[in-house]
Amino acid sequence: LAEYYNMVGNSQWTDLDWTRVKVLDTAGTCHNTVSAAQAAGLLSATIHKRITSSYVACDDTGANGPCTVAPYEGFWVKLTDNTETGIRLQLGGNCPSPASPAGPGVAESLAIATENKADTGEWALRMRVSSGPYTDPISSLGQRSGAAFGYDVYDLEELPPDRAPNMSLVFPHSDWGDGHAGDYATDYHPTGPEANEWAFDVYTSENLEELVLTWWEAPTDILERLKLIDVD
Repeated sequence: LAEYYNMVGNSQWTDLDWTRVKVLDTAGTCHNTVSAAQAAGLLSATIHKRITSSYVACDDTGANGPCTVAPYEGFWVKLTDNTETGIRLQLGGNCPSPASPAGPGVAESLAIATENKADTGEWALRMRVSSGPYTDPISSLGQRSGAAFGYDVYDLEELPPDRAPNMSLVFPHSDWGDGHAGDYATDYHPTGPEANEWAFDVYTSENLEELVLTWWEAPTDILERLKLIDVD
């Protein structure tokens, strides 16, 4: 990978699953997940796929839904350590590691965490905004263990549109300093019973009379407690 943003393509005949990608740095260290590589300061775990009128952001945590790349589809990857310009991405396989005691593997631990999501108060609401042929197909909000009211690893940056026509649903956070101020495709808060509010904006290059907002996936008890507020 080169400095800053890189356009990468899936040259396989099958979908590329971003959760199975390994990252190898110039020192030969292999990171088992892109999130681990992000924690090491090498690259962003968030990728951006271009559709007709928007960018779709996703990562390997499922913050904005499944993260797959179709055959021959391209996506953007952001390199955060510009001194590590020899980083390589590897699909599948395992990073070499020392022997460890017998016990549940990473996949099993993740499956257990998924089953316990309802008990820990974790949930996600997926949203889509559209008008005629223009759409931003997915943005996400919710609560997750380990999230924060400020920036956290589950908050995926939204790329600004690079052409017209375009449409984007974003969570604006000019209040997040320390290099994190900007627009986001996802916004997660920590779990807990406190009242929460998520502000979001819809941007479009077109003069449209109607916008259609749809949502899905959140549990029924969460949907019954949500309300939509027009702040304009």
